[in-house]
Amino acid sequence: MKIGTESLEDFENSEKVNKLISDITQNIRNGIHVILVTSGAVGFGRKTL
Repeated sequence: MKIGTESLEDFENSEKVNKLISDITQNIRNGIHVILVTSGAVGFGRKTL
């Protein structure tokens, strides 16, 4: 699963993040190991600093 900078920075509308969390939760419940890959962490960190 992948999430990008734009989704992580959208504080007013967290619909994409909520959907991602829901999908991750469902996969874990189904016994699927989830790997989260994000280019967003770098962009989000830069903006926060």
